[in-house]
Amino acid sequence: MSRNLLFAVTLLFASSCGSSNEASDSTGAATEGKKEVSVGKKVFINNCIQCHAIAQDKNGPALAGSMQRWNNDTAKLASYIRNSQEVIKTDPYAQKLYKDWSNMVMPAFPHLSDGEIKDILEYIGSGED
Repeated sequence: MSRNLLFAVTLLFASSCGSSNEASDSTGAATEGKKEVSVGKKVFINNCIQCHAIAQDKNGPALAGSMQRWNNDTAKLASYIRNSQEVIKTDPYAQKLYKDWSNMVMPAFPHLSDGEIKDILEYIGSGED
């Protein structure tokens, strides 16, 4: 990772520390959708941003529309995120993705919980980048 990107990620993370994860509407009530997006954004920054952006290709493919490309199969996509090489063994779309990206291996993320993956997908689906 370049020093500039590392600095930007560190600065972004530091600026988000100490702030609330929940957004409020005009009545002060927490807005659940905004909370999921901000949590998802943090998990995305900590795990995905090194290789992915939402709207453009980087070292890995742009993630906008990924749910549709995986036929809205969140279980299979979660399995791929946790261990892409295992899913590539049996899934034709995963095999195509691997081939299209010059057999580049996506690192495994076995530590991500179902909730964290859901939060990432909510963030990606929000279109925020």
